[in-house]
Amino acid sequence: MIKTLIIGCGRMGRRHISAVQSLTHKIIGVVDSSQESLDLTVKENNIKNSIIFKTLESALINGIPDLAVIATTADSHHDFTIKLANSGVKYILCEKPMAVSIAQCEEMIEVCNKSGTKLAINHMIRFLESDIEIKKLINSNKFGGLSAINISAGNFGLAMNGVHNIEMFRFLTDEQPQTIQAWFDEKTTPNPRGPEFFDKSGALRIKTKSGKVLNINSYAASGHGVIITYASRNAQIVLDSLTGQAQITVRKDEFLKNPTTQYGMPADNYSIDFKPIDVISSCAKVISSLLSESNYPDGETIINTIKIMSAAYVSSENGNIEIDILNYKLDKNRIFPWA
Repeated sequence: MIKTLIIGCGRMGRRHISAVQSLTHKIIGVVDSSQESLDLTVKENNIKNSIIFKTLESALINGIPDLAVIATTADSHHDFTIKLANSGVKYILCEKPMAVSIAQCEEMIEVCNKSGTKLAINHMIRFLESDIEIKKLINSNKFGGLSAINISAGNFGLAMNGVHNIEMFRFLTDEQPQTIQAWFDEKTTPNPRGPEFFDKSGALRIKTKSGKVLNINSYAASGHGVIITYASRNAQIVLDSLTGQAQITVRKDEFLKNPTTQYGMPADNYSIDFKPIDVISSCAKVISSLLSESNYPDGETIINTIKIMSAAYVSSENGNIEIDILNYKLDKNRIFPWA
């Protein structure tokens, strides 16, 4: 039985507890500095008072877990990861954003590699039904391959949720993004996780070496929905990310080879209802992949989402210039106020 420690008992932390309970792992400790959060966890998740702790150090005295889940805000991900890896924890699942600087991410990876710890970041995209099926569709001969993804969203935070879509873009294209341009809103809106945290709204344009494009539009003045349009040579898929409803239009077979300038060819139109995202079961899938040491979102892959967001700040602060992420010398020590 996998002995598990949960650090952070906010809403996401309680979801992780439910995910671990669904896997029938043994929870040996739950950590949070807030007594109110601990009390709520005891009530909602049926956690015994004997395994709740105010500090990581007191929890580790109680026993070293096989698996630790870090569900705190991003500013503490680095320190908790380092302490856990140095304590001999074999598996760590850390919430996103991975950390608040590139240097922190690099040290997390380095220390985990040195200690033999497997580090995963909680990006669920590769396990979601909608993304798996959409990838199959757009890569089929009929659809003809992905050309662009356009996201129109409410003010979901370009670091908080934008990183999920950046990883989604990598998953669907099987390429690391190469360039980015950013247009941040001048004003910031209050962060629900506390006044010390700030996230950006605005627009991102990300491209791969082969020319595939991701556009994210998430403005401070926009307050509803997440609509994703996947454009391929012969088709478009419009997905309501919150409900799982997708509308598809694809050229009829006899017109598949017509040039792209003939964009109004007769088409087949239909809909697919994907299951809405179940965060608890998705977390469980990430945990299971980590423990099996197969196809999990490892630190070496996910650090690129932090590099891309760091480059976005450089772009927006310098007249929205295009930044070559793979070659631009980013400030690895710059600290971002992400939650």
